[in-house]
Amino acid sequence: MDILNEAELSANCLDVDCLALANSFQCYIGKPTKQADSVKALLNIGNRLTQVVIIRDGNLDFVRELQIGGADFTLAISTKLGIDMDAAEVAKLRPQERIEEIKAAAQAVLERFSNEVRLSFDYYENQVGKAVDEIYLSGGGSSFSGLAKFLKETVDLDVIMWNPLDKFELNPEISKQKMNELSTFFAVAAGLALR
Repeated sequence: MDILNEAELSANCLDVDCLALANSFQCYIGKPTKQADSVKALLNIGNRLTQVVIIRDGNLDFVRELQIGGADFTLAISTKLGIDMDAAEVAKLRPQERIEEIKAAAQAVLERFSNEVRLSFDYYENQVGKAVDEIYLSGGGSSFSGLAKFLKETVDLDVIMWNPLDKFELNPEISKQKMNELSTFFAVAAGLALR
């Protein structure tokens, strides 16, 4: 607040990533959750961190931050393949025929990520007595080609890429195709805009 005041700005509200993410998701699926007793996990994979948010019956029920993000996948690819970070980022997002090689290069990080997700879900289930039904991916790190399939195989749950801007009316001058490509980056921003 001091920084805002020094900049001669005022804040109507302060929010945190996990609450904004939950608000964005509730807008996406509609309120209340259509399926009674449903447990949805949101994985918002940023550059350095991943927010794990579990929503049960439309309510925020669990939050955890994992110290793994998209940059960890990129670094693993860069190191294993001996390429610079920019080339590794391109390979991560658009591997074309090299997908198996790229996944193999990032295998250790993928496994660590998957294990942390599973640990979060196991802890939640032990505390609450309910298991996660589905996983919804967002964030720039979720664009890693093959990540959704890898998670589905290792965690044994349906993994869905969701569009946080799906319910928003966008300026017609903005390319709809471009926004669809980038929509996963806007999960937190969409939740903040809903305030």
